[in-house]
Amino acid sequence: MITVLQLAQLPNIKVATALLSCAFVYDIFWVFISPLIFNESVMIAVARGDKAGGEAIPMLLKFPRLFDPWGGYDMIGFGDILFPGLLVPCS
Repeated sequence: MITVLQLAQLPNIKVATALLSCAFVYDIFWVFISPLIFNESVMIAVARGDKAGGEAIPMLLKFPRLFDPWGGYDMIGFGDILFPGLLVPCS
């Protein structure tokens, strides 16, 4: 992720805003609307690295919830870090 942020530079804040807006709509569809179509969230299945006949590579960071009696965790995808990070050089 650090390498991508070092190599990718956006020309101005308008391009960054358009990119983040498209990424937001993309996330909404694949996380919340895809379960209605595919019976599971495609984005969450891919991020977890659910095995589909081979090795799985998780594409997220898991943070444990501190006061959750069931030991749950929050997930942050790499795109959730990468896309906002593209805004830093623009400002």
